[in-house]
Amino acid sequence: MWFAGRLPAIHYSQSDLVSSGKHQDLATGQTIGMRFHSAKVTRHADAKPMHLGHSIKADGRWHILAFAGEQSFMDNNCQVKALCEFLQNNPLSPIQRFTPNGADIDEMITVQAVFQASHREVEVDDIHPLLQPSKDRYGLTDYEKVYSAICEGTSFYDKRGIDKENGCIIIVRPDQYVADVLPLNDHDELTKFFEAVLNPVS
Repeated sequence: MWFAGRLPAIHYSQSDLVSSGKHQDLATGQTIGMRFHSAKVTRHADAKPMHLGHSIKADGRWHILAFAGEQSFMDNNCQVKALCEFLQNNPLSPIQRFTPNGADIDEMITVQAVFQASHREVEVDDIHPLLQPSKDRYGLTDYEKVYSAICEGTSFYDKRGIDKENGCIIIVRPDQYVADVLPLNDHDELTKFFEAVLNPVS
């Protein structure tokens, strides 16, 4: 069937795959149950302006996007750093529980981070190892997981309603729809979400 106008946007209702929206206010421009709403960011590795949505591949993997709050980049109070520590090292983390043995660390769930600082203010040596994983048979480092929200004079946070003070976690499904928005430090709810949709490895 041919349509003269735009197709109506799909908005999934609450289920195991779509949260109730309790923390929607942390990302008002990323409606839970709707397709991830992209905007430009600057990739840290090569200072390339790009749409953040283009980094989210529809390849069967889940995506955790960590948007930093006002804390300094990767210092002791940085909640993105604390999230990375939990995801990489805690046996209760969804990455530890649902990644097959011997697989790349982002085989099932990818983690990317967006910071409010300019890409020039981010030192590569300070980036958490989870955001620079060694992958594939040759152990090559993946440098394409860290972004600056600032691009071409505007901020992703402003365009997409991300809470600048607190930041947030956005869980994006394999079909590129937003499944949940959570506080950066809510590791328990992050764990519970994935417990409902993935099976632990044996």
